Amino acid sequence: MKPRSYQTRALKELEAADWTGLLRLDVGFGKSAIAAWAAQKAGAESVLVIAPKRTQLGWEKTFNMLDIPLRAATKANKKEKANLDALFSGEPGYYWMTWELARSMNVELRYDGRKRRNVRKSVRNPFNGRVFDMLIVDEVQKMSHHQSQARAVVSRIAAKARLALSATPAGNQPVRIWSTLNLLWADKYPAFGRFSERHFDWEPNPYADYVIPGTDKVIQGKTWGAEKRPGFVRSVAPCWIEATPEEQAEVAQEPPVRHVIPVGMGAEQRRIYKEWEQQALAWLEDHPVAAALPITKEIRLRQATLGTPTVNEDGQVVYSPTSKSTKIDALLDLLEDMPPKEPVIVWTHSQRFMVPLLAQLRKAGYKAIEVSGRSKDSYTDLIDGRAQILCAVPEAMAEGTDGLQAVCATEVWLSLSTSVIINKQARGRIARQGQSRLVNSYLIQATDTIDDRVVGRLDDRFTALKESGFID
Repeated sequence: MKPRSYQTRALKELEAADWTGLLRLDVGFGKSAIAAWAAQKAGAESVLVIAPKRTQLGWEKTFNMLDIPLRAATKANKKEKANLDALFSGEPGYYWMTWELARSMNVELRYDGRKRRNVRKSVRNPFNGRVFDMLIVDEVQKMSHHQSQARAVVSRIAAKARLALSATPAGNQPVRIWSTLNLLWADKYPAFGRFSERHFDWEPNPYADYVIPGTDKVIQGKTWGAEKRPGFVRSVAPCWIEATPEEQAEVAQEPPVRHVIPVGMGAEQRRIYKEWEQQALAWLEDHPVAAALPITKEIRLRQATLGTPTVNEDGQVVYSPTSKSTKIDALLDLLEDMPPKEPVIVWTHSQRFMVPLLAQLRKAGYKAIEVSGRSKDSYTDLIDGRAQILCAVPEAMAEGTDGLQAVCATEVWLSLSTSVIINKQARGRIARQGQSRLVNSYLIQATDTIDDRVVGRLDDRFTALKESGFID
Protein backbone atom coordinates (compact mmCIF):
# COMPACT_ATOMS: atom_id res chain seq x y z
CA MET A 1 0.00 0.00 0.00
CA LYS A 2 1.40 3.38 -1.06
CA PRO A 3 0.25 6.83 0.10
CA ARG A 4 -1.85 8.92 -2.26
CA SER A 5 -0.64 12.42 -3.11
CA TYR A 6 -2.67 14.13 -0.37
CA GLN A 7 -1.53 11.53 2.17
CA THR A 8 2.10 12.18 1.22
CA ARG A 9 1.53 15.91 1.73
CA ALA A 10 -0.04 15.24 5.15
CA LEU A 11 2.94 13.13 6.20
CA LYS A 12 5.38 15.87 5.18
CA GLU A 13 3.45 18.45 7.21
CA LEU A 14 3.35 16.15 10.23
CA GLU A 15 7.08 15.47 9.99
CA ALA A 16 7.75 19.22 9.94
CA ALA A 17 5.63 19.55 13.09
CA ASP A 18 7.47 16.78 14.98
CA TRP A 19 4.64 14.34 14.28
CA THR A 20 2.05 16.28 16.28
CA GLY A 21 -1.02 17.60 14.51
CA LEU A 22 -4.71 17.41 13.65
CA LEU A 23 -5.93 15.37 10.68
CA ARG A 24 -9.25 17.05 9.97
CA LEU A 25 -10.15 14.83 7.05
CA ASP A 26 -13.52 13.46 6.07
CA VAL A 27 -14.47 9.82 5.61
CA GLY A 28 -12.68 8.18 2.72
CA PHE A 29 -9.39 10.09 3.08
CA GLY A 30 -7.59 7.33 4.97
CA LYS A 31 -6.89 9.07 8.28
CA SER A 32 -5.95 5.77 9.95
CA ALA A 33 -3.49 4.96 7.16
CA ILE A 34 -1.82 8.37 7.49
CA ALA A 35 -1.52 7.83 11.25
CA ALA A 36 0.00 4.36 10.77
CA TRP A 37 2.53 5.66 8.24
CA ALA A 38 3.35 8.55 10.58
CA ALA A 39 4.09 6.20 13.48
CA GLN A 40 6.26 4.07 11.19
CA LYS A 41 8.16 7.04 9.70
CA ALA A 42 8.68 8.57 13.14
CA GLY A 43 10.39 5.38 14.28
CA ALA A 44 7.94 4.97 17.15
CA GLU A 45 8.38 1.84 19.25
CA SER A 46 5.48 2.40 21.64
CA VAL A 47 2.20 3.66 20.19
CA LEU A 48 -1.27 3.88 21.71
CA VAL A 49 -4.35 4.21 19.51
CA ILE A 50 -7.53 5.25 21.32
CA ALA A 51 -10.58 4.73 19.12
CA PRO A 52 -14.30 3.84 19.13
CA LYS A 53 -15.08 0.18 19.75
CA ARG A 54 -16.49 -0.51 16.30
CA THR A 55 -13.28 0.63 14.59
CA GLN A 56 -11.11 -2.24 15.84
CA LEU A 57 -11.25 -4.35 12.67
CA GLY A 58 -10.58 -1.31 10.47
CA TRP A 59 -7.49 -0.28 12.45
CA GLU A 60 -6.16 -3.84 12.51
CA LYS A 61 -6.64 -4.12 8.74
CA THR A 62 -4.79 -0.84 8.13
CA PHE A 63 -1.78 -1.80 10.25
CA ASN A 64 -1.68 -5.32 8.79
CA MET A 65 -1.39 -3.87 5.28
CA LEU A 66 1.76 -2.09 6.49
CA ASP A 67 3.06 -5.27 8.14
CA ILE A 68 2.78 -3.64 11.56
CA PRO A 69 1.34 -5.83 14.34
CA LEU A 70 -1.38 -3.94 16.23
CA ARG A 71 -2.21 -5.40 19.64
CA ALA A 72 -5.82 -4.90 20.73
CA ALA A 73 -5.82 -4.25 24.48
CA THR A 74 -9.29 -5.18 25.71
CA LYS A 75 -11.02 -7.51 28.14
CA ALA A 76 -12.68 -9.54 25.37
CA ASN A 77 -10.48 -12.68 25.51
CA LYS A 78 -7.32 -14.11 27.01
CA LYS A 79 -5.03 -12.82 24.25
CA GLU A 80 -6.35 -9.26 24.39
CA LYS A 81 -6.30 -9.27 28.20
CA ALA A 82 -2.62 -10.20 28.01
CA ASN A 83 -2.12 -7.23 25.66
CA LEU A 84 -3.83 -5.05 28.26
CA ASP A 85 -1.43 -6.23 30.95
CA ALA A 86 1.52 -5.59 28.62
CA LEU A 87 0.26 -2.09 27.88
CA PHE A 88 0.11 -1.15 31.57
CA SER A 89 3.43 -2.84 32.36
CA GLY A 90 5.27 -0.67 29.82
CA GLU A 91 6.09 -3.33 27.22
CA PRO A 92 6.92 -1.75 23.81
CA GLY A 93 4.48 -2.26 20.96
CA TYR A 94 1.60 -0.77 19.01
CA TYR A 95 -1.61 -0.94 21.06
CA TRP A 96 -5.27 -0.27 20.26
CA MET A 97 -7.80 0.51 22.99
CA THR A 98 -11.39 1.74 23.16
CA TRP A 99 -12.34 5.14 24.53
CA GLU A 100 -14.44 3.52 27.23
CA LEU A 101 -11.65 1.29 28.52
CA ALA A 102 -9.01 4.01 28.38
CA ARG A 103 -11.23 6.19 30.54
CA SER A 104 -12.49 3.56 33.00
CA MET A 105 -9.04 2.10 33.72
CA ASN A 106 -7.46 5.46 34.49
CA VAL A 107 -9.82 6.96 37.07
CA GLU A 108 -9.83 7.01 40.86
CA LEU A 109 -12.02 8.31 43.68
CA ARG A 110 -10.99 11.80 44.75
CA TYR A 111 -12.67 14.60 46.67
CA ASP A 112 -14.43 17.22 44.54
CA GLY A 113 -14.70 20.60 46.26
CA ARG A 114 -17.46 21.77 43.94
CA LYS A 115 -19.63 18.72 44.58
CA ARG A 116 -18.40 18.30 48.15
CA ARG A 117 -18.02 14.55 47.86
CA ASN A 118 -15.73 11.90 46.43
CA VAL A 119 -16.18 11.40 42.69
CA ARG A 120 -14.37 9.46 39.98
CA LYS A 121 -11.66 11.61 38.45
CA SER A 122 -8.77 11.00 36.10
CA VAL A 123 -5.60 9.69 37.68
CA ARG A 124 -2.74 12.15 37.43
CA ASN A 125 -0.53 9.75 35.42
CA PRO A 126 -2.59 7.44 33.18
CA PHE A 127 -1.18 4.02 32.24
CA ASN A 128 1.08 4.09 35.30
CA GLY A 129 2.89 7.11 33.92
CA ARG A 130 4.44 5.40 30.89
CA VAL A 131 5.54 7.69 28.08
CA PHE A 132 4.45 6.66 24.57
CA ASP A 133 6.40 7.57 21.47
CA MET A 134 3.10 8.45 19.82
CA LEU A 135 -0.50 8.81 20.95
CA ILE A 136 -3.15 8.52 18.22
CA VAL A 137 -6.63 9.72 19.19
CA ASP A 138 -9.32 8.68 16.71
CA GLU A 139 -12.66 10.54 16.64
CA VAL A 140 -11.16 13.14 18.96
CA GLN A 141 -14.51 14.96 19.21
CA LYS A 142 -15.44 12.36 21.82
CA MET A 143 -13.46 14.43 24.33
CA SER A 144 -14.62 17.82 23.03
CA HIS A 145 -16.39 18.85 26.24
CA HIS A 146 -13.71 20.58 28.28
CA GLN A 147 -15.05 19.21 31.58
CA SER A 148 -15.48 15.61 30.43
CA GLN A 149 -13.75 12.73 32.15
CA ALA A 150 -12.58 11.45 28.75
CA ARG A 151 -10.71 14.70 28.10
CA ALA A 152 -9.21 14.70 31.57
CA VAL A 153 -7.81 11.19 31.07
CA VAL A 154 -6.59 11.45 27.47
CA SER A 155 -5.01 14.88 27.86
CA ARG A 156 -2.88 13.53 30.75
CA ILE A 157 -1.42 10.62 28.77
CA ALA A 158 2.31 11.24 28.36
CA ALA A 159 3.50 11.07 24.73
CA LYS A 160 6.34 12.51 22.67
CA ALA A 161 4.05 13.00 19.65
CA ARG A 162 0.27 13.24 19.34
CA LEU A 163 -2.11 12.84 16.43
CA ALA A 164 -5.79 13.80 16.61
CA LEU A 165 -8.11 12.38 13.94
CA SER A 166 -11.59 13.67 13.16
CA ALA A 167 -13.63 15.20 10.38
CA THR A 168 -15.42 17.20 13.11
CA PRO A 169 -12.91 17.96 15.90
CA ALA A 170 -15.07 20.61 17.60
CA GLY A 171 -17.97 18.26 18.17
CA ASN A 172 -21.32 20.06 18.23
CA GLN A 173 -20.12 23.51 19.35
CA PRO A 174 -17.37 25.61 17.79
CA VAL A 175 -15.91 26.54 21.20
CA ARG A 176 -15.20 22.88 21.92
CA ILE A 177 -12.30 22.92 19.48
CA TRP A 178 -10.25 23.96 22.53
CA SER A 179 -10.12 20.39 23.85
CA THR A 180 -8.42 19.15 20.68
CA LEU A 181 -6.02 22.07 20.53
CA ASN A 182 -5.16 21.66 24.22
CA LEU A 183 -4.52 17.94 23.71
CA LEU A 184 -2.02 18.66 20.94
CA TRP A 185 -0.45 21.92 22.13
CA ALA A 186 -1.16 22.43 25.84
CA ASP A 187 1.45 25.19 26.12
CA LYS A 188 -0.22 27.27 23.41
CA TYR A 189 -3.81 26.57 24.56
CA PRO A 190 -3.59 26.14 28.35
CA ALA A 191 -6.92 27.54 29.61
CA PHE A 192 -10.43 27.04 28.25
CA GLY A 193 -11.82 30.24 29.81
CA ARG A 194 -9.24 32.59 28.32
CA PHE A 195 -9.40 30.90 24.91
CA SER A 196 -13.19 30.82 24.70
CA GLU A 197 -13.77 34.42 25.79
CA ARG A 198 -11.15 35.66 23.35
CA HIS A 199 -12.43 33.82 20.29
CA PHE A 200 -16.16 33.07 20.73
CA ASP A 201 -19.41 34.93 21.26
CA TRP A 202 -21.44 34.13 24.35
CA GLU A 203 -24.60 35.06 26.22
CA PRO A 204 -25.54 34.68 29.90
CA ASN A 205 -27.07 31.39 31.00
CA PRO A 206 -28.53 31.79 34.51
CA TYR A 207 -29.13 28.06 34.78
CA ALA A 208 -25.38 27.46 34.60
CA ASP A 209 -24.43 29.95 37.33
CA TYR A 210 -22.12 28.47 39.95
CA VAL A 211 -21.81 29.59 43.58
CA ILE A 212 -18.34 28.91 45.02
CA PRO A 213 -18.84 26.73 48.12
CA GLY A 214 -18.50 28.64 51.40
CA THR A 215 -18.75 32.05 49.70
CA ASP A 216 -21.32 34.34 48.14
CA LYS A 217 -19.31 34.62 44.93
CA VAL A 218 -21.20 33.59 41.79
CA ILE A 219 -19.47 32.53 38.58
CA GLN A 220 -21.69 33.50 35.67
CA GLY A 221 -22.94 30.69 33.46
CA LYS A 222 -22.46 31.12 29.71
CA THR A 223 -23.88 29.73 26.50
CA TRP A 224 -21.21 29.78 23.81
CA GLY A 225 -21.99 30.79 20.24
CA ALA A 226 -20.13 31.27 16.96
CA GLU A 227 -16.49 32.25 16.46
CA LYS A 228 -15.94 36.02 16.57
CA ARG A 229 -13.67 35.89 13.51
CA PRO A 230 -14.74 32.74 11.65
CA GLY A 231 -11.73 30.75 10.52
CA PHE A 232 -9.14 32.53 12.68
CA VAL A 233 -8.64 29.75 15.26
CA ARG A 234 -8.09 27.26 12.47
CA SER A 235 -5.69 29.56 10.63
CA VAL A 236 -3.26 29.93 13.55
CA ALA A 237 -3.22 26.28 14.71
CA PRO A 238 0.38 24.90 14.47
CA CYS A 239 -0.45 21.85 12.32
CA TRP A 240 -4.02 21.67 11.05
CA ILE A 241 -4.24 19.32 8.06
CA GLU A 242 -7.28 19.17 5.81
CA ALA A 243 -7.92 18.42 2.17
CA THR A 244 -7.62 21.09 -0.49
CA PRO A 245 -10.55 21.52 -2.92
CA GLU A 246 -8.52 19.63 -5.55
CA GLU A 247 -7.86 16.75 -3.15
CA GLN A 248 -11.52 16.64 -2.15
CA ALA A 249 -12.42 16.35 -5.83
CA GLU A 250 -9.97 13.46 -6.14
CA VAL A 251 -11.75 11.47 -3.44
CA ALA A 252 -15.26 12.87 -3.48
CA GLN A 253 -18.24 11.44 -5.24
CA GLU A 254 -21.60 12.92 -6.07
CA PRO A 255 -23.26 14.23 -2.88
CA PRO A 256 -26.41 12.42 -1.72
CA VAL A 257 -29.70 13.53 -3.20
CA ARG A 258 -31.82 14.75 -0.29
CA HIS A 259 -35.59 14.21 -0.23
CA VAL A 260 -38.04 15.38 2.43
CA ILE A 261 -41.31 13.45 2.82
CA PRO A 262 -43.78 15.41 4.98
CA VAL A 263 -46.36 13.42 6.94
CA GLY A 264 -49.16 14.25 9.34
CA MET A 265 -50.13 12.30 12.44
CA GLY A 266 -53.03 10.00 13.21
CA ALA A 267 -55.85 11.30 15.43
CA GLU A 268 -54.70 9.53 18.64
CA GLN A 269 -51.05 10.31 17.97
CA ARG A 270 -51.88 13.99 17.38
CA ARG A 271 -54.01 14.09 20.57
CA ILE A 272 -51.11 12.76 22.67
CA TYR A 273 -48.64 15.11 21.00
CA LYS A 274 -50.87 18.15 21.68
CA GLU A 275 -51.32 17.12 25.32
CA TRP A 276 -47.57 16.81 25.84
CA GLU A 277 -46.98 20.04 23.93
CA GLN A 278 -49.33 21.89 26.30
CA GLN A 279 -47.43 20.48 29.27
CA ALA A 280 -44.20 21.79 27.74
CA LEU A 281 -45.69 25.23 27.06
CA ALA A 282 -46.90 25.40 30.65
CA TRP A 283 -43.34 24.71 31.79
CA LEU A 284 -42.02 27.52 29.60
CA GLU A 285 -44.58 29.96 31.05
CA ASP A 286 -43.33 29.12 34.54
CA HIS A 287 -39.69 29.56 33.44
CA PRO A 288 -39.71 32.63 31.15
CA VAL A 289 -35.93 33.07 31.29
CA ALA A 290 -35.27 29.61 29.86
CA ALA A 291 -34.24 29.51 26.21
CA ALA A 292 -35.05 25.85 25.64
CA LEU A 293 -37.19 23.00 26.90
CA PRO A 294 -35.80 20.61 29.48
CA ILE A 295 -34.40 17.60 27.67
CA THR A 296 -36.99 15.24 29.17
CA LYS A 297 -39.90 17.23 27.76
CA GLU A 298 -38.25 17.57 24.36
CA ILE A 299 -37.59 13.82 24.25
CA ARG A 300 -41.27 13.08 24.87
CA LEU A 301 -42.38 15.35 22.07
CA ARG A 302 -39.89 13.75 19.68
CA GLN A 303 -41.13 10.29 20.66
CA ALA A 304 -44.70 11.32 19.94
CA THR A 305 -43.80 12.32 16.37
CA LEU A 306 -42.61 8.78 15.61
CA GLY A 307 -45.76 6.88 16.45
CA THR A 308 -48.62 6.52 18.93
CA PRO A 309 -46.92 6.02 22.30
CA THR A 310 -48.09 4.90 25.72
CA VAL A 311 -46.65 5.61 29.15
CA ASN A 312 -45.96 2.57 31.35
CA GLU A 313 -46.27 2.35 35.12
CA ASP A 314 -42.69 3.60 35.51
CA GLY A 315 -43.50 6.76 33.58
CA GLN A 316 -41.49 5.67 30.54
CA VAL A 317 -42.69 6.19 26.97
CA VAL A 318 -43.06 2.87 25.14
CA TYR A 319 -44.53 1.53 21.93
CA SER A 320 -46.35 -1.68 21.13
CA PRO A 321 -45.52 -3.76 18.03
CA THR A 322 -48.75 -2.50 16.44
CA SER A 323 -48.39 1.19 17.37
CA LYS A 324 -49.88 3.39 14.66
CA SER A 325 -47.25 5.44 12.88
CA THR A 326 -47.62 7.62 9.82
CA LYS A 327 -43.81 7.55 9.49
CA ILE A 328 -43.78 3.75 9.23
CA ASP A 329 -46.67 3.95 6.76
CA ALA A 330 -44.67 6.41 4.62
CA LEU A 331 -41.60 4.16 4.87
CA LEU A 332 -43.55 1.12 3.66
CA ASP A 333 -44.96 3.14 0.75
CA LEU A 334 -41.45 4.26 -0.16
CA LEU A 335 -40.08 0.69 -0.03
CA GLU A 336 -42.82 -0.50 -2.39
CA ASP A 337 -41.57 1.95 -5.03
CA MET A 338 -37.99 0.63 -4.83
CA PRO A 339 -36.52 -2.29 -6.78
CA PRO A 340 -37.16 -5.68 -5.13
CA LYS A 341 -34.58 -6.59 -2.45
CA GLU A 342 -32.96 -3.15 -2.60
CA PRO A 343 -30.86 -2.79 0.60
CA VAL A 344 -31.93 0.17 2.75
CA ILE A 345 -30.71 1.73 6.01
CA VAL A 346 -33.46 3.18 8.22
CA TRP A 347 -32.30 5.60 10.93
CA THR A 348 -34.19 6.62 14.08
CA HIS A 349 -32.90 8.28 17.24
CA SER A 350 -35.23 6.17 19.40
CA GLN A 351 -34.18 2.66 20.42
CA ARG A 352 -37.67 2.05 21.84
CA PHE A 353 -39.28 2.79 18.49
CA MET A 354 -37.46 -0.25 17.09
CA VAL A 355 -40.28 -2.39 18.54
CA PRO A 356 -43.05 -1.30 16.12
CA LEU A 357 -40.59 -0.51 13.33
CA LEU A 358 -39.13 -4.02 13.14
CA ALA A 359 -42.46 -5.73 13.79
CA GLN A 360 -44.26 -3.91 11.00
CA LEU A 361 -41.41 -4.25 8.51
CA ARG A 362 -41.24 -8.00 9.14
CA LYS A 363 -45.01 -8.31 8.89
CA ALA A 364 -44.76 -6.66 5.46
CA GLY A 365 -42.30 -9.36 4.43
CA TYR A 366 -38.97 -7.59 4.77
CA LYS A 367 -35.89 -9.13 6.36
CA ALA A 368 -35.11 -6.42 8.89
CA ILE A 369 -32.41 -6.26 11.57
CA GLU A 370 -31.57 -3.82 14.36
CA VAL A 371 -28.29 -2.16 15.27
CA SER A 372 -28.63 -0.25 18.53
CA GLY A 373 -27.24 -0.23 22.02
CA ARG A 374 -29.19 -3.33 22.99
CA SER A 375 -29.17 -5.43 19.81
CA LYS A 376 -26.94 -8.36 18.88
CA ASP A 377 -27.49 -8.04 15.14
CA SER A 378 -24.54 -7.01 12.97
CA TYR A 379 -24.49 -4.50 10.12
CA THR A 380 -22.53 -7.09 8.13
CA ASP A 381 -25.80 -9.00 7.65
CA LEU A 382 -26.81 -6.30 5.15
CA ILE A 383 -23.46 -6.60 3.35
CA ASP A 384 -23.71 -10.41 3.19
CA GLY A 385 -27.31 -10.35 1.95
CA ARG A 386 -28.84 -11.93 5.06
CA ALA A 387 -31.00 -8.84 5.57
CA GLN A 388 -32.56 -6.20 3.34
CA ILE A 389 -33.46 -3.48 5.84
CA LEU A 390 -30.97 -2.32 8.47
CA CYS A 391 -32.71 -0.30 11.21
CA ALA A 392 -30.14 1.63 13.22
CA VAL A 393 -29.78 4.19 15.98
CA PRO A 394 -27.26 6.76 14.68
CA GLU A 395 -25.21 6.79 17.89
CA ALA A 396 -24.75 3.00 17.62
CA MET A 397 -23.56 2.88 14.00
CA ALA A 398 -22.15 6.29 13.09
CA GLU A 399 -18.54 5.20 13.58
CA GLY A 400 -16.33 2.29 12.60
CA THR A 401 -18.60 0.62 10.06
CA ASP A 402 -17.25 0.15 6.55
CA GLY A 403 -18.44 -1.86 3.58
CA LEU A 404 -22.07 -0.78 3.54
CA GLN A 405 -21.32 1.50 0.59
CA ALA A 406 -20.62 -1.59 -1.54
CA VAL A 407 -24.21 -2.82 -1.33
CA CYS A 408 -26.42 0.07 -0.23
CA ALA A 409 -27.18 3.49 -1.73
CA THR A 410 -30.44 4.36 0.04
CA GLU A 411 -31.11 5.63 3.55
CA VAL A 412 -34.32 6.77 5.24
CA TRP A 413 -34.37 8.97 8.34
CA LEU A 414 -37.43 8.67 10.57
CA SER A 415 -35.81 11.01 13.09
CA LEU A 416 -32.46 12.75 13.38
CA SER A 417 -30.00 12.63 16.23
CA THR A 418 -29.71 15.93 18.10
CA SER A 419 -25.98 15.83 17.30
CA VAL A 420 -24.76 17.44 14.07
CA ILE A 421 -21.67 15.25 14.23
CA ILE A 422 -23.50 11.96 14.68
CA ASN A 423 -25.83 12.74 11.77
CA LYS A 424 -22.89 13.61 9.51
CA GLN A 425 -20.99 10.48 10.45
CA ALA A 426 -24.06 8.30 10.00
CA ARG A 427 -24.65 9.68 6.51
CA GLY A 428 -21.03 8.84 5.75
CA ARG A 429 -21.68 5.10 6.14
CA ILE A 430 -22.84 4.85 2.51
CA ALA A 431 -21.89 8.25 1.03
CA ARG A 432 -18.16 7.52 1.04
CA GLN A 433 -15.27 6.26 -1.06
CA GLY A 434 -16.20 2.96 -2.70
CA GLN A 435 -19.80 3.97 -3.42
CA SER A 436 -20.54 3.34 -7.09
CA ARG A 437 -24.11 4.64 -7.19
CA LEU A 438 -25.87 7.92 -6.50
CA VAL A 439 -26.97 7.97 -2.86
CA ASN A 440 -30.57 8.87 -2.05
CA SER A 441 -31.30 10.16 1.46
CA TYR A 442 -34.94 10.51 2.58
CA LEU A 443 -36.13 12.42 5.67
CA ILE A 444 -39.66 11.59 6.77
CA GLN A 445 -40.70 14.62 8.78
CA ALA A 446 -43.85 15.22 10.85
CA THR A 447 -45.13 18.66 9.87
CA ASP A 448 -45.98 21.37 12.42
CA THR A 449 -44.16 19.51 15.19
CA ILE A 450 -40.89 19.60 17.08
CA ASP A 451 -39.35 17.88 14.03
CA ASP A 452 -39.27 21.31 12.36
CA ARG A 453 -37.49 22.85 15.36
CA VAL A 454 -34.87 20.08 15.54
CA VAL A 455 -34.01 20.38 11.85
CA GLY A 456 -33.69 24.18 12.12
CA ARG A 457 -31.48 23.97 15.21
CA LEU A 458 -29.20 21.42 13.57
CA ASP A 459 -28.89 23.65 10.50
CA ASP A 460 -27.84 26.59 12.70
CA ARG A 461 -25.20 24.51 14.50
CA PHE A 462 -23.85 23.17 11.22
CA THR A 463 -23.56 26.72 9.82
CA ALA A 464 -21.58 27.96 12.84
CA LEU A 465 -19.20 24.99 12.67
CA LYS A 466 -18.73 25.33 8.90
CA GLU A 467 -17.99 29.05 9.09
CA SER A 468 -15.10 28.30 11.46
CA GLY A 469 -13.79 25.49 9.25
CA PHE A 470 -14.47 22.82 11.86
CA ILE A 471 -16.70 20.73 9.55
CA ASP A 472 -17.28 20.27 5.81
